[in-house]
Amino acid sequence: MKWAAVEVKSFGKEPLEMDTYTMKGGLYAKFLHQGPAIIFHETLEYIHKEWMPASEYQLDDREHFERLDEHYNPANPNAVEEVWIPIKRGTDL
Repeated sequence: MKWAAVEVKSFGKEPLEMDTYTMKGGLYAKFLHQGPAIIFHETLEYIHKEWMPASEYQLDDREHFERLDEHYNPANPNAVEEVWIPIKRGTDL
C-alpha cells in the first residue's frame, strides 16, 4: 500500500476528506538517495542486498517511508530523498 502523509504536531485541524494516522515507531535505518527517482531502485538494492545482510539488523514489518523537501523534483539529477527502513536487531527476533 502506498500513501502520502504530512507530519503535524497535533490532530484536529485536518480537512474532513483526510484521515489521521500515527506511525508505530521503533528503530529505523536512514539512508540518503541522491539522484533522479528513475535510479531509486539502485539505492533499495544496496540497502537490501548489501547493507542489511552485512549488518546486525533485519527488516522489520512496519512502515517504510521517504522524506522529501518542498523543492523535490524526481527528475533532478541532484534530488535528495531520505529513505527510512524499519529494522530490528537480529537478537530481537
